[in-house]
Amino acid sequence: MVMEINNLISKNSKLNTSKIDKQLIMNVPVDVRVVIADNTGGYGPEQFILKKAIKGKYRIYVNYYGDRQFTDAGPSTVMAEIFTKYSDKTEQRKIVSLQMSNAKKVERGNKAKVQVAEFEF
Repeated sequence: MVMEINNLISKNSKLNTSKIDKQLIMNVPVDVRVVIADNTGGYGPEQFILKKAIKGKYRIYVNYYGDRQFTDAGPSTVMAEIFTKYSDKTEQRKIVSLQMSNAKKVERGNKAKVQVAEFEF
């Protein structure tokens, strides 16, 4: 939430911030920010941040534990929100949504991983 608030403040200089605790207001530009959420009530959303990213190709993987239960929300789906130059004037945003049951799984030890997205910085 702190990242979102500060991003809004950085983009809207006329916002009234008087009701926000001053300790929460900070300059938060980062090279890469990835937010992962799912539709089955996990612990997310989860966030990964690189303040100073190295130029190159990045891949986002998540653990796949299977569709163990039927939900009204349908099959397990993961959404990745990928920001480059987050909270900067040149910020870019990409959203990827992936239905896990249709995804290609990669076995690693006793866990299956799924590549959700790939991007370059």
